[in-house]
Amino acid sequence: MVHGDFRSANLLYNGGVTAVLDFDEATHRSRAEELGRSAALLGTRYHNWQPLPRATREQFVAAYCDSYPLTGTEWDEYTRVVAGVSEHFGWA
Repeated sequence: MVHGDFRSANLLYNGGVTAVLDFDEATHRSRAEELGRSAALLGTRYHNWQPLPRATREQFVAAYCDSYPLTGTEWDEYTRVVAGVSEHFGWA
């Protein structure tokens, strides 16, 4: 079970993540897909969606992988998801 819409518009922040909001899109999905979608969409809010800078996205993923490393297959899936989301929004 994953959040399904983990991005800045759904986070309350006060010196650290205080709360994660909006579980309307919670679903069963692989963690690699959720990480890829989250990494691609983390900087989006409600208007003028733009991708995170690559270095910021890499830092986010590295922090995740410090606790929960991805397998080779999961890395492949993560890469496909980030590319697909980027293409969908015209960021590729």
